[in-house]
Amino acid sequence: LNKQLPNVVGTQKSYLNQVYGPADLQALAAARVDVITNPVPGGNYFGFRFGRNTSSNPVTHQDSYTTLTDYIATTLNAGAGQFIGRTLSPREQREAQSAISAYLDNMWAAGQIGNANGTIPYSVTIRSGQPGTGTQYGVVMVQYFDIVEYFLIDFTGGASVQITTPQQIAALNS
Repeated sequence: LNKQLPNVVGTQKSYLNQVYGPADLQALAAARVDVITNPVPGGNYFGFRFGRNTSSNPVTHQDSYTTLTDYIATTLNAGAGQFIGRTLSPREQREAQSAISAYLDNMWAAGQIGNANGTIPYSVTIRSGQPGTGTQYGVVMVQYFDIVEYFLIDFTGGASVQITTPQQIAALNS
């Protein structure tokens, strides 16, 4: 959403010198269809107009959800391979939990995952399966930052508008 798509130099619409009108964009958004447009809300470049997948769930309908979920799941899957063939012991479980937590901690430090409260945005639990099956379970929960889809501004303008600065408020309260 609102990020420049490198190497995109045109679309069918742009080559015909056409643009999507407000009604077109509204209909496409309602139908959960994303399009590449120029401009996008962030500027004069080609990008995905809505940044959404086809999900009707507002928590998971953003492309960022799909991309980040796939990235984390693929990385966890690759990292879990180092524990295959090892003895399923408390030490091995601590090491697995530590490895996954370190990965997620690095993502958090890089600003890739998180929450508005600034609290730890993940939990990792490792446990054994049924004895004799060689199964180990990792339960990993990760919070993603929300993505700004709408920026609403309450605007008032005109000659009669009264502006109160923080200094004026402080003077009134003292």
